[in-house]
Amino acid sequence: HAQVAATIHVVTIAVQASQLALVPLSALEVTLAHTQAASVIPRTVCLLTEAARWPEYAGSQGLGRSARTEASAPVCCVGSRGPSALAIRSLPTSEPEASLHLQRPLVPRLAHALQATEQSALTTWDCHLVSGGTGGIGLLTARWLAQRGSGALSLASRGGAVACEMAVEWERVRTASATMLVWRCDSAEEVHVQQQLALVAGPLRLAGVWHAAGVLADSLLASQTAASLARVCAPKAHGAWALQRACGAGALRACVLFSSVAALLGGPGQANYAAANACLD
Repeated sequence: HAQVAATIHVVTIAVQASQLALVPLSALEVTLAHTQAASVIPRTVCLLTEAARWPEYAGSQGLGRSARTEASAPVCCVGSRGPSALAIRSLPTSEPEASLHLQRPLVPRLAHALQATEQSALTTWDCHLVSGGTGGIGLLTARWLAQRGSGALSLASRGGAVACEMAVEWERVRTASATMLVWRCDSAEEVHVQQQLALVAGPLRLAGVWHAAGVLADSLLASQTAASLARVCAPKAHGAWALQRACGAGALRACVLFSSVAALLGGPGQANYAAANACLD
């Protein structure tokens, strides 16, 4: 049987520099539209991004990784700046992801991670802010901090309350913590974050920020929309950006962003979640 070669459809994902501070969704919306088309039209979509420079482009890579698990045609994410047409067509077709450096293709491979160093005990005058603090990961983090000597914990969540199913873990945190405050705060809104930090400021110094906020809105690639992208990116990616802008000048001992393996491996039905977490990575 005759085989028809797939057309290489090159899509350049670009965002104006003046918009970067807003962490716009326009780059992800472009990525979504073209990967959705690839699932219908048998062709290779080559997404040109600058993932090494801005989180918006990394989000496009995360979405592309998830799309590869669903789309019938391959989606190749390329991190580069101004690659030539010849360099694009020289990419190894067996590789789903590549980076062009000086017009030469580089491909990702697994490697052993560096062993983490042992952290010293926290001090009683340290205050730690946990966004998404009343959720499962947030409460586990809060208990871990309390057990290591944190003097105060500030737990932020959109609802400002602990769900019934989290009652047991909540009691564990209360038992381990000396001082604990729960605030109603939407981490995606920079004004809310700044207001909370102003309330936290006092005799205790803000020593750590732990970003555990997140939400799921799973659906297959064909059903994803700009709204579903925005819903998931708001607490995860926009929240991280708001915390960065509010705390970036502070002398923090720790700034931890909770990502997901979905950003690295992709997953069917989680293109928006993979994109949001890739922004954090």
